[in-house]
Amino acid sequence: MRTVTLIALAALAAQAQDYDFLIAGGRIVDGTGNPSFIGDVALNGNRVAAVGRLAGKTARRTINAAGLTVTPGFIDIPNHSDYTIAADRDAPSMIRQGGTSLLFGEGETSAPIGGQQARHAAAAARPR
Repeated sequence: MRTVTLIALAALAAQAQDYDFLIAGGRIVDGTGNPSFIGDVALNGNRVAAVGRLAGKTARRTINAAGLTVTPGFIDIPNHSDYTIAADRDAPSMIRQGGTSLLFGEGETSAPIGGQQARHAAAAARPR
């Protein structure tokens, strides 16, 4: 009987979580223009599944965001990163600033590249 009880408890512990990922207790600025609030953001796969106060919900992985701000990614339109993104496609400076979408081609573009653009791109990519 004891073995059956332990197996049943193990099965309950292994049940599916409510979410894949939970960002808990952060100040949420949702981009709608509404006031920010303290709450949680839950994700399943690569989609936001819920936003609000999700007390009692479980996730495979949880990040404590108390004291931090949780926002959607930012779209950077006038970024002038055409040449630097060609040099480093990971765009670490943009990611660190929350940029998730970048629009290029404002006046000139690095693709296709040649001639004067190639010289400009090489100069922009050199360490300073």
